[in-house]
Amino acid sequence: TIGSFVHENFEMISIVMSVVLAFFGHWIARRKELESERRRLRLERLDAQLRDYFGPIAANLLSSKLAFNTLMRTWSRRGEGFNAQRYFANLRQAERLVAQDEGSHKTQLD
Repeated sequence: TIGSFVHENFEMISIVMSVVLAFFGHWIARRKELESERRRLRLERLDAQLRDYFGPIAANLLSSKLAFNTLMRTWSRRGEGFNAQRYFANLRQAERLVAQDEGSHKTQLD
């Protein structure tokens, strides 16, 4: 009967089951490792795509900002009623707030 077969071959069954469980565990670990690697590569590709897409936009924004600030400085030197000191103080404060906000979002993502 099955009971006597198991009792007579218990050591062999134990060894075979141990090997089967070890292979099964290795297979699961390997699948998880491959999925993790696939996800990492997908995120790297998405990051590169976003950098490629938003990089030129950021450069355009920076050059526009520099041109505008130069225009404001030039205009304020003419004394046409523009308070450059107050404008640039407000601009620096806004840039600090944006930098703090970006820093908090970055730590939340990490």
